[in-house]
Amino acid sequence: MGIKGLRFGVICDNINVEEWQLNCIRKMLELELVEANLIILIDSKQRKQIVGKNDFWSFYPKRTTSLTSLMKNVAILECDSVRTAIGEDHFSEKDLDKVNGYELDFLLNLSVGNIGGGITKFPRLGVWSFQHSSNLPHYFWEIYNDEHVTFASLNQLSHQNNLLKKGCFSIIKDSFKKNKMHITSVISEWPAKVCQDVLNNNATYMQKGSIAAPPPYFMKPIPKQMAGFFGKMLKNKFQKLFTKLFSYEYWNIGIIPKPIHEVLNDSKVNINWLFQKKDLYFADPFAYEEEGGLRILMEELDYKVVKGYISGINVKKKEEWDIGTFNQAMMKFPCHMSYPFILEHENEVYCVPETSEAKEASIYQLNKSSKEWKKVKTLIKDFNAVDSSIVKYGDYWWLFCTKSFSTIQSHNNELHIFYAADLFGEWKPHCLNPVKIDIRSSRPAGTPFIHEGMLYRPAQDCSRTYGGRIVLNRIKILTISQFEEESVCFVEPQSDSLYRDGVHTLSSVGGVTLIDGKRFDYSFFHLFRKLYKYKPVTNLKNVKSGQLEKVSKTLDTL
Repeated sequence: MGIKGLRFGVICDNINVEEWQLNCIRKMLELELVEANLIILIDSKQRKQIVGKNDFWSFYPKRTTSLTSLMKNVAILECDSVRTAIGEDHFSEKDLDKVNGYELDFLLNLSVGNIGGGITKFPRLGVWSFQHSSNLPHYFWEIYNDEHVTFASLNQLSHQNNLLKKGCFSIIKDSFKKNKMHITSVISEWPAKVCQDVLNNNATYMQKGSIAAPPPYFMKPIPKQMAGFFGKMLKNKFQKLFTKLFSYEYWNIGIIPKPIHEVLNDSKVNINWLFQKKDLYFADPFAYEEEGGLRILMEELDYKVVKGYISGINVKKKEEWDIGTFNQAMMKFPCHMSYPFILEHENEVYCVPETSEAKEASIYQLNKSSKEWKKVKTLIKDFNAVDSSIVKYGDYWWLFCTKSFSTIQSHNNELHIFYAADLFGEWKPHCLNPVKIDIRSSRPAGTPFIHEGMLYRPAQDCSRTYGGRIVLNRIKILTISQFEEESVCFVEPQSDSLYRDGVHTLSSVGGVTLIDGKRFDYSFFHLFRKLYKYKPVTNLKNVKSGQLEKVSKTLDTL
């Protein structure tokens, strides 16, 4: 589209809109070549009667602000609409002619109704409309039905409803308010991202995108269902508090005696657990072959300070896997560490540990003589990269990760991709970042691998619980401007195992595969352990600049 800008208008029921909707407009106006030219107010008695009838929690306060506080000197056009038999709101031909005179590129619909008819035809880029559950009070039915996820999308309404952006989010079951606050904070960024894609000629999904699903229809709850809803809310709050006070989460690592690609055909794996103690926290196993056996790096968590560091063990295969030398805290930085991703390149062994609190992803090289690790390059700077996983595919090296400190769930559902022509060259962000928002299959969970010419990416399914199971994604399209993948199979925790509550890492080494497993342990005595030994790790966002410099210098020297 060159240097030509975008002109848009807003459709709304009231000049006063909610804060997240105002933020949505603000983010678009912050773009250099995007301007607002029209506000369309829907003035319909029929609409007001319908809205008032369905808004049965209208007493719940909403913070609103006038659009004119942001869209100054923008024309306001009052239009009447008629609701059709299929539930769409149509404008009159007279009003359509008026709107058409503003020569808009697209309209953003912030009204509660489904806009249809002629108005979806003449804006060059159509009418953009959100679809999510906040039209009912704050995800009522998802909580009531004990659902684990909810969906949101930004759709392009034209001759067909095209999907522009989508997301799958985990339901916060003890707070209806937090669900709306979290999800609307994410989707408010989508129109601005689409505008950027259009301006940068990256919006190919507009021409050949997915067809958006029709909006769901929800019945108004009856008083009995309302009572049941609040009962479930109290139950969920109690369960969350009970788990927080009286439980610990433990992990163990194990070996699957077959290559990682065989999991595609048989996900019911046989696991040889390496440690027999029940109260250890060893997770995120990665390894390289050494001296007739394996050298495994893993996260070890110290619950006294709630901070992880990287430990290592040697294992050799005899009749069973025998544990040799154990090296505790072989990598220990001031920040939390985990996920020591192992990469072998040109006969050298490298490790990319997760240090998101330090806002970087760095690569370390193994000194095979001293067995020490030395930092050789910071791949990504000023980015809270979580569980970075690297693979060479096609002409580029690709790094997959999620991002922490962006939203409540971003470390589990917001997939980012970086690429480089050389492993130690310049790493660039994918133009569609985040390329995916899906709590079920975004966060990396181990070694990407190529099988029969196709690239597969292990990911975590955190929809029910953190690290609930592993999903293997087959990547269909991966270029510097496009990305698409599909889930093909799952690795579930073993119900007959001590570690039956979750799995979240699947890594490849030689002809075997490493895995971890989670168990929840409930005990009254855990409360005393937490009261007297619990010491939360400092959030580096609140650390003084001098301390941050100390963290950075420590990372550089290790």
